[in-house]
Amino acid sequence: MKVLILSANTGTGHNSVAQAVRERFVAEGDECVIMDCLSFVSSTVSKIIASGHSTLYKHFSKLNNWGWEICINNRASMNQDHPAYKLMKLGCEKLALYLLEGKFDIAVCTHIFGGWMLGCTVKEHNINIKTGIVETDYMPSLGCEFVDVDYHFVPTVDIADELETLGISREKIIVTGIPVKEEIYKRMSSKEAKKKLNINNDRKHVIVMCGSMGGGPMIRITHHLIKKLGNQIYITVVCGSNRNLYNDMKLAYGLRKNVRITKFIREMSLWMDSADILISKPGGISTTEAAAKNLPMILINCVGGCENGNLKYFVEKGGALSGKEPEDVAAICRKLLSDEKQCEDMREALRRIAEENDTGIIIRTLKETANRDDQEF
Repeated sequence: MKVLILSANTGTGHNSVAQAVRERFVAEGDECVIMDCLSFVSSTVSKIIASGHSTLYKHFSKLNNWGWEICINNRASMNQDHPAYKLMKLGCEKLALYLLEGKFDIAVCTHIFGGWMLGCTVKEHNINIKTGIVETDYMPSLGCEFVDVDYHFVPTVDIADELETLGISREKIIVTGIPVKEEIYKRMSSKEAKKKLNINNDRKHVIVMCGSMGGGPMIRITHHLIKKLGNQIYITVVCGSNRNLYNDMKLAYGLRKNVRITKFIREMSLWMDSADILISKPGGISTTEAAAKNLPMILINCVGGCENGNLKYFVEKGGALSGKEPEDVAAICRKLLSDEKQCEDMREALRRIAEENDTGIIIRTLKETANRDDQEF
Protein backbone atom coordinates (compact mmCIF):
# COMPACT_ATOMS: atom_id res chain seq x y z
CA MET A 1 0.00 0.00 0.00
CA LYS A 2 0.99 3.62 -0.42
CA VAL A 3 0.92 5.71 2.76
CA LEU A 4 1.22 9.45 3.42
CA ILE A 5 2.17 10.67 6.89
CA LEU A 6 1.51 14.34 7.61
CA SER A 7 3.76 15.77 10.30
CA ALA A 8 4.37 19.45 11.13
CA ASN A 9 7.48 21.59 11.18
CA THR A 10 7.10 22.43 14.89
CA GLY A 11 9.91 20.69 16.78
CA THR A 12 11.10 17.11 16.44
CA GLY A 13 8.44 15.31 18.48
CA HIS A 14 5.79 15.04 15.79
CA ASN A 15 8.45 14.16 13.20
CA SER A 16 9.82 11.46 15.50
CA VAL A 17 6.37 9.86 15.80
CA ALA A 18 5.97 10.11 12.02
CA GLN A 19 9.29 8.32 11.55
CA ALA A 20 8.27 5.59 14.01
CA VAL A 21 4.99 4.99 12.16
CA ARG A 22 6.77 5.03 8.78
CA GLU A 23 9.27 2.50 10.09
CA ARG A 24 6.50 0.00 10.80
CA PHE A 25 4.76 0.50 7.45
CA VAL A 26 8.04 0.08 5.55
CA ALA A 27 8.83 -3.09 7.55
CA GLU A 28 5.62 -4.55 6.12
CA GLY A 29 6.62 -3.68 2.57
CA ASP A 30 4.51 -0.54 2.18
CA GLU A 31 5.63 2.63 0.43
CA CYS A 32 5.53 5.50 2.91
CA VAL A 33 6.13 9.24 2.49
CA ILE A 34 6.40 11.87 5.26
CA MET A 35 5.41 15.45 4.46
CA ASP A 36 5.22 18.66 6.47
CA CYS A 37 1.50 19.52 6.37
CA LEU A 38 2.32 23.23 6.61
CA SER A 39 4.15 23.05 3.28
CA PHE A 40 0.80 22.51 1.55
CA VAL A 41 -0.19 26.00 2.71
CA SER A 42 3.18 27.46 1.70
CA SER A 43 6.87 27.11 2.52
CA THR A 44 6.79 30.62 3.98
CA VAL A 45 3.98 29.75 6.39
CA SER A 46 5.88 26.62 7.43
CA LYS A 47 9.04 28.62 8.19
CA ILE A 48 7.15 31.34 10.09
CA ILE A 49 5.24 28.87 12.27
CA ALA A 50 8.38 26.79 12.91
CA SER A 51 10.37 29.88 13.87
CA GLY A 52 7.57 31.26 16.05
CA HIS A 53 7.12 27.91 17.79
CA SER A 54 10.85 27.68 18.53
CA THR A 55 11.05 31.25 19.84
CA LEU A 56 8.01 30.75 22.06
CA TYR A 57 9.41 27.55 23.59
CA LYS A 58 12.92 28.89 24.15
CA HIS A 59 12.20 32.40 25.38
CA PHE A 60 8.53 32.82 26.26
CA SER A 61 7.47 29.56 27.89
CA LYS A 62 5.21 31.33 30.40
CA LEU A 63 3.40 33.07 27.56
CA ASN A 64 3.02 29.70 25.83
CA ASN A 65 1.47 28.16 28.92
CA TRP A 66 -0.79 31.18 29.45
CA GLY A 67 -2.08 30.93 25.90
CA TRP A 68 -2.64 27.20 26.29
CA GLU A 69 -4.67 27.69 29.45
CA ILE A 70 -6.88 30.23 27.67
CA CYS A 71 -7.49 27.75 24.86
CA ILE A 72 -8.27 24.95 27.32
CA ASN A 73 -10.82 27.13 29.07
CA ASN A 74 -12.34 28.06 25.70
CA ARG A 75 -12.01 24.69 24.02
CA ALA A 76 -15.20 25.03 21.98
CA SER A 77 -13.61 27.94 20.09
CA MET A 78 -10.98 25.61 18.59
CA ASN A 79 -13.40 24.70 15.79
CA GLN A 80 -13.78 25.24 12.05
CA ASP A 81 -14.11 29.00 12.59
CA HIS A 82 -10.78 29.30 14.39
CA PRO A 83 -8.11 31.25 12.43
CA ALA A 84 -5.66 28.32 12.64
CA TYR A 85 -8.25 25.94 11.16
CA LYS A 86 -8.98 28.39 8.36
CA LEU A 87 -5.26 28.72 7.68
CA MET A 88 -4.95 24.93 7.36
CA LYS A 89 -7.87 24.89 4.90
CA LEU A 90 -5.75 26.95 2.52
CA GLY A 91 -3.65 23.83 1.93
CA CYS A 92 -6.56 21.51 1.13
CA GLU A 93 -6.49 21.89 -2.64
CA LYS A 94 -2.76 21.15 -2.92
CA LEU A 95 -3.10 18.22 -0.53
CA ALA A 96 -6.03 16.82 -2.54
CA LEU A 97 -3.98 16.93 -5.74
CA TYR A 98 -1.03 15.31 -3.99
CA LEU A 99 -3.21 12.48 -2.63
CA LEU A 100 -4.90 11.84 -5.97
CA GLU A 101 -1.79 12.06 -8.12
CA GLY A 102 0.16 9.90 -5.69
CA LYS A 103 -2.66 7.32 -5.52
CA PHE A 104 -2.34 6.98 -1.75
CA ASP A 105 -4.36 4.35 0.11
CA ILE A 106 -3.79 5.66 3.66
CA ALA A 107 -3.02 9.03 5.23
CA VAL A 108 -1.99 9.50 8.88
CA CYS A 109 -1.36 12.73 10.82
CA THR A 110 0.88 13.31 13.84
CA HIS A 111 -0.19 16.93 14.47
CA ILE A 112 -3.53 18.64 14.91
CA PHE A 113 -2.80 20.96 11.94
CA GLY A 114 -2.44 17.97 9.64
CA GLY A 115 -5.57 16.44 11.14
CA TRP A 116 -7.67 19.50 10.40
CA MET A 117 -6.27 19.76 6.87
CA LEU A 118 -6.65 16.07 6.04
CA GLY A 119 -10.21 15.77 7.35
CA CYS A 120 -11.30 18.85 5.45
CA THR A 121 -9.52 17.72 2.25
CA VAL A 122 -11.02 14.23 2.18
CA LYS A 123 -14.52 15.53 2.89
CA GLU A 124 -14.55 18.45 0.45
CA HIS A 125 -12.89 16.56 -2.41
CA ASN A 126 -14.60 13.21 -1.78
CA ILE A 127 -11.33 11.24 -1.69
CA ASN A 128 -11.58 7.51 -0.97
CA ILE A 129 -8.76 6.95 1.50
CA LYS A 130 -8.35 5.63 5.07
CA THR A 131 -7.33 8.34 7.52
CA GLY A 132 -6.14 8.64 11.10
CA ILE A 133 -4.49 10.96 13.62
CA VAL A 134 -1.95 9.90 16.23
CA GLU A 135 -2.02 11.78 19.54
CA THR A 136 1.55 12.56 20.65
CA ASP A 137 0.89 13.66 24.24
CA TYR A 138 -0.85 12.20 27.26
CA MET A 139 -3.77 14.57 26.90
CA PRO A 140 -6.07 15.29 23.92
CA SER A 141 -4.87 17.83 21.37
CA LEU A 142 -6.75 21.11 21.36
CA GLY A 143 -9.29 20.90 18.56
CA CYS A 144 -9.02 17.12 18.11
CA GLU A 145 -12.81 16.83 18.29
CA PHE A 146 -12.97 18.78 15.03
CA VAL A 147 -10.63 16.40 13.18
CA ASP A 148 -12.79 14.45 10.72
CA VAL A 149 -10.79 11.24 10.21
CA ASP A 150 -11.57 7.52 10.42
CA TYR A 151 -9.48 6.82 13.52
CA HIS A 152 -8.01 8.61 16.53
CA PHE A 153 -5.04 6.67 17.92
CA VAL A 154 -4.49 7.62 21.56
CA PRO A 155 -1.93 6.71 24.25
CA THR A 156 -4.24 5.66 27.13
CA VAL A 157 -7.74 4.50 27.96
CA ASP A 158 -8.28 7.68 30.00
CA ILE A 159 -7.68 9.80 26.91
CA ALA A 160 -10.03 7.58 24.93
CA ASP A 161 -12.68 8.36 27.54
CA GLU A 162 -11.94 12.09 27.24
CA LEU A 163 -12.28 12.02 23.46
CA GLU A 164 -15.59 10.23 23.75
CA THR A 165 -16.76 12.92 26.18
CA LEU A 166 -15.76 15.51 23.58
CA GLY A 167 -18.10 13.88 21.08
CA ILE A 168 -15.87 11.51 19.11
CA SER A 169 -17.45 8.11 18.45
CA ARG A 170 -15.86 5.36 20.54
CA GLU A 171 -15.61 3.18 17.43
CA LYS A 172 -13.13 5.68 16.01
CA ILE A 173 -10.91 5.75 19.12
CA ILE A 174 -8.17 3.14 19.47
CA VAL A 175 -5.63 2.90 22.31
CA THR A 176 -2.12 2.28 20.96
CA GLY A 177 0.33 4.17 23.15
CA ILE A 178 2.65 6.72 21.51
CA PRO A 179 4.84 5.34 18.69
CA VAL A 180 8.62 5.47 19.17
CA LYS A 181 11.35 4.12 16.92
CA GLU A 182 12.14 0.40 17.09
CA GLU A 183 15.74 1.07 18.14
CA ILE A 184 14.47 2.36 21.48
CA TYR A 185 13.17 -1.12 22.31
CA LYS A 186 16.61 -2.66 21.76
CA ARG A 187 18.21 -3.03 25.17
CA MET A 188 21.85 -3.02 26.21
CA SER A 189 23.14 -3.47 29.74
CA SER A 190 24.08 -0.29 31.57
CA LYS A 191 27.61 -1.61 32.02
CA GLU A 192 28.08 -2.25 28.29
CA ALA A 193 26.50 1.08 27.29
CA LYS A 194 28.73 3.02 29.69
CA LYS A 195 31.78 1.24 28.33
CA LYS A 196 30.87 2.26 24.77
CA LEU A 197 30.50 5.88 25.88
CA ASN A 198 33.69 5.95 27.98
CA ILE A 199 31.82 6.39 31.25
CA ASN A 200 33.24 4.66 34.33
CA ASN A 201 30.90 1.86 35.32
CA ASP A 202 31.23 2.73 39.01
CA ARG A 203 29.70 6.18 38.39
CA LYS A 204 26.03 7.01 38.17
CA HIS A 205 25.04 8.73 34.92
CA VAL A 206 22.43 11.49 34.70
CA ILE A 207 21.16 12.90 31.38
CA VAL A 208 19.83 16.46 31.41
CA MET A 209 17.82 17.61 28.39
CA CYS A 210 14.86 19.83 27.58
CA GLY A 211 13.72 18.89 24.09
CA SER A 212 15.24 19.45 20.67
CA MET A 213 15.18 23.22 21.16
CA GLY A 214 17.05 23.23 24.46
CA GLY A 215 14.56 25.15 26.56
CA GLY A 216 14.33 25.37 30.31
CA PRO A 217 16.79 26.21 33.13
CA MET A 218 19.43 23.67 32.14
CA ILE A 219 22.41 25.75 33.27
CA ARG A 220 20.91 26.19 36.74
CA ILE A 221 19.97 22.50 36.97
CA THR A 222 23.55 21.51 36.06
CA HIS A 223 24.94 24.02 38.55
CA HIS A 224 22.89 22.59 41.41
CA LEU A 225 23.66 18.98 40.41
CA ILE A 226 27.39 19.72 40.58
CA LYS A 227 26.94 21.65 43.83
CA LYS A 228 25.10 18.79 45.53
CA LEU A 229 26.93 15.83 43.97
CA GLY A 230 30.31 17.15 42.90
CA ASN A 231 32.30 14.59 40.92
CA GLN A 232 30.31 11.63 42.21
CA ILE A 233 28.16 11.42 39.08
CA TYR A 234 28.65 11.75 35.32
CA ILE A 235 26.39 14.35 33.71
CA THR A 236 25.46 14.59 30.04
CA VAL A 237 23.77 17.83 29.03
CA VAL A 238 21.91 17.81 25.69
CA CYS A 239 21.42 21.33 24.30
CA GLY A 240 19.70 20.46 21.02
CA SER A 241 19.49 23.30 18.51
CA ASN A 242 20.03 26.00 21.16
CA ARG A 243 23.46 27.35 20.15
CA ASN A 244 23.53 30.00 22.87
CA LEU A 245 22.84 27.38 25.53
CA TYR A 246 25.53 25.10 24.10
CA ASN A 247 28.12 27.90 24.10
CA ASP A 248 27.20 29.02 27.63
CA MET A 249 27.33 25.45 28.93
CA LYS A 250 30.72 24.90 27.27
CA LEU A 251 32.12 28.05 28.89
CA ALA A 252 30.73 27.17 32.30
CA TYR A 253 31.37 23.42 32.49
CA GLY A 254 33.35 22.37 29.41
CA LEU A 255 36.53 21.73 31.41
CA ARG A 256 34.91 19.44 33.98
CA LYS A 257 35.84 15.80 33.37
CA ASN A 258 32.52 14.49 34.68
CA VAL A 259 30.34 16.75 32.49
CA ARG A 260 29.75 16.19 28.78
CA ILE A 261 28.07 18.96 26.77
CA THR A 262 26.52 18.02 23.43
CA LYS A 263 24.15 19.53 20.88
CA PHE A 264 22.21 16.47 19.75
CA ILE A 265 22.38 12.80 20.66
CA ARG A 266 22.14 10.62 17.58
CA GLU A 267 22.21 7.29 19.42
CA MET A 268 19.54 8.05 21.99
CA SER A 269 18.89 4.38 22.65
CA LEU A 270 22.53 3.82 23.67
CA TRP A 271 22.66 6.92 25.87
CA MET A 272 19.43 6.04 27.66
CA ASP A 273 20.75 2.51 28.30
CA SER A 274 23.79 4.05 29.98
CA ALA A 275 21.75 6.43 32.15
CA ASP A 276 20.50 5.95 35.71
CA ILE A 277 18.22 9.00 35.71
CA LEU A 278 16.77 11.29 33.05
CA ILE A 279 16.12 14.93 33.95
CA SER A 280 13.88 16.47 31.31
CA LYS A 281 10.88 18.51 30.43
CA PRO A 282 7.86 16.19 30.04
CA GLY A 283 7.67 15.92 26.28
CA GLY A 284 5.38 13.19 24.98
CA ILE A 285 8.13 11.44 22.99
CA SER A 286 11.00 11.70 25.49
CA THR A 287 8.84 10.39 28.34
CA THR A 288 7.57 7.50 26.19
CA GLU A 289 11.14 6.63 25.16
CA ALA A 290 12.22 6.70 28.80
CA ALA A 291 9.30 4.41 29.65
CA ALA A 292 10.44 1.96 26.97
CA LYS A 293 13.90 2.02 28.57
CA ASN A 294 12.48 1.78 32.12
CA LEU A 295 14.54 4.89 32.88
CA PRO A 296 13.44 6.80 36.03
CA MET A 297 12.66 10.44 35.31
CA ILE A 298 12.75 13.73 37.16
CA LEU A 299 10.54 16.14 35.24
CA ILE A 300 10.57 19.93 35.34
CA ASN A 301 7.59 21.69 33.81
CA CYS A 302 9.41 24.53 32.04
CA VAL A 303 7.11 24.82 29.01
CA GLY A 304 3.62 23.91 30.22
CA GLY A 305 0.86 23.60 27.65
CA CYS A 306 0.23 20.04 26.48
CA GLU A 307 3.19 18.87 28.59
CA ASN A 308 1.15 19.45 31.75
CA GLY A 309 -0.75 16.28 30.92
CA ASN A 310 2.46 14.30 30.34
CA LEU A 311 3.91 15.31 33.70
CA LYS A 312 0.68 14.51 35.53
CA TYR A 313 0.41 11.09 33.87
CA PHE A 314 3.94 9.87 34.61
CA VAL A 315 4.02 11.22 38.17
CA GLU A 316 0.65 9.65 38.98
CA LYS A 317 1.72 6.32 37.44
CA GLY A 318 4.88 6.31 39.55
CA GLY A 319 7.41 6.48 36.72
CA ALA A 320 8.59 10.02 37.43
CA LEU A 321 9.17 12.59 40.15
CA SER A 322 8.86 16.32 39.65
CA GLY A 323 10.59 19.44 40.91
CA LYS A 324 9.47 23.03 40.44
CA GLU A 325 12.89 24.68 40.76
CA PRO A 326 16.37 23.59 39.61
CA GLU A 327 17.55 23.27 43.22
CA ASP A 328 14.58 20.99 43.96
CA VAL A 329 15.42 18.85 40.93
CA ALA A 330 19.03 18.45 42.09
CA ALA A 331 17.93 17.54 45.62
CA ILE A 332 15.48 14.93 44.29
CA CYS A 333 18.20 13.52 42.02
CA ARG A 334 20.63 13.18 44.91
CA LYS A 335 18.07 11.33 47.01
CA LEU A 336 16.95 9.08 44.16
CA LEU A 337 20.51 8.06 43.25
CA SER A 338 20.93 6.61 46.74
CA ASP A 339 17.52 4.92 46.91
CA GLU A 340 17.64 1.77 44.79
CA LYS A 341 14.26 0.58 46.10
CA GLN A 342 12.48 3.69 44.80
CA CYS A 343 14.36 3.48 41.50
CA GLU A 344 13.26 -0.12 41.04
CA ASP A 345 9.65 0.81 41.86
CA MET A 346 9.83 3.53 39.20
CA ARG A 347 11.34 1.14 36.66
CA GLU A 348 8.53 -1.33 37.29
CA ALA A 349 5.91 1.40 36.81
CA LEU A 350 7.55 2.35 33.51
CA ARG A 351 7.58 -1.29 32.41
CA ARG A 352 3.81 -1.42 32.87
CA ILE A 353 3.36 1.77 30.82
CA ALA A 354 5.65 0.52 28.03
CA GLU A 355 3.79 -2.78 27.79
CA GLU A 356 0.66 -0.90 26.66
CA ASN A 357 2.41 0.59 23.60
CA ASP A 358 1.81 -1.15 20.28
CA THR A 359 2.43 0.84 17.10
CA GLY A 360 1.46 -2.24 15.12
CA ILE A 361 -2.19 -1.64 16.02
CA ILE A 362 -2.12 1.59 13.99
CA ILE A 363 -0.71 -0.14 10.93
CA ARG A 364 -3.01 -3.18 11.17
CA THR A 365 -6.15 -1.10 11.71
CA LEU A 366 -5.56 1.19 8.75
CA LYS A 367 -4.42 -1.55 6.36
CA GLU A 368 -7.22 -3.96 7.26
CA THR A 369 -9.94 -1.35 6.79
CA ALA A 370 -8.34 -0.11 3.55
CA ASN A 371 -8.22 -3.69 2.22
CA ARG A 372 -11.79 -4.36 3.29
CA ASP A 373 -13.06 -1.23 1.56
CA ASP A 374 -11.18 -2.14 -1.62
CA GLN A 375 -12.77 -5.59 -1.64
CA GLU A 376 -16.25 -4.15 -1.12
CA PHE A 377 -15.65 -1.62 -3.87
